[in-house]
Amino acid sequence: MPAEPPPINPVFKLVFLTATLGTLLFVAICVTVTLFAGRDMPGPVEKLVTGLFDLAKIGFGAIVGLLGGQALKGMRGDTEAPQGRQ
Repeated sequence: MPAEPPPINPVFKLVFLTATLGTLLFVAICVTVTLFAGRDMPGPVEKLVTGLFDLAKIGFGAIVGLLGGQALKGMRGDTEAPQGRQ
């Protein structure tokens, strides 16, 4: 019988949910602005869309980093977050 996975920390859930929702929000705003601006976007609108897409990429990187860290933590068998220096 496989071992039961360790419980997920509520703080991790909050941070993961915030990163996911923020990423989805920036993607939705980016797509919406692009659709409204049309094919020939003015310079400032293009910079806005590029900036929003950069924020979405940062959010995606945060999600991947959080999942990777959680997976590594599970592989080591850690169940608690490390404590500060004593």
